[in-house]
Amino acid sequence: RPRALVYTRRPPAGALADAIARAGLEVEWTDSGPAAIGEAVDRNLAVCFAGVGADGDEGLDYLPCLNQADPALPLIIVAARDSVETQRRLRSHRVFYYLVEPLDLAEVQAVIAAALRGRGCAPARRKAALQA
Repeated sequence: RPRALVYTRRPPAGALADAIARAGLEVEWTDSGPAAIGEAVDRNLAVCFAGVGADGDEGLDYLPCLNQADPALPLIIVAARDSVETQRRLRSHRVFYYLVEPLDLAEVQAVIAAALRGRGCAPARRKAALQA
């Protein structure tokens, strides 16, 4: 079953949890940057959600490592608030999409579907392609 990694302070809830469940993805949750990197390296993930707190820092420090661990992994940012500074910092990373709370279920579902379509293959085939 495809997996979604959620790297946030709190376990996924609300629209994010609903959209992940409706996409048929199994959730791996962590609040630790090093653990998120380990999951990206060791697991076959379909998508990764990284939370950015109101201070604009949470989650961003580990994005370069997540990009490096699996360059093809779609990273979706979930920000507590919209910020020009956060958007500026994200430009230097490979980010698939930038969501701002409160989340809209339809938007999150569309983003997940686009990320999975963009993969063009099942997660297991993606991993094999990366190793080739």
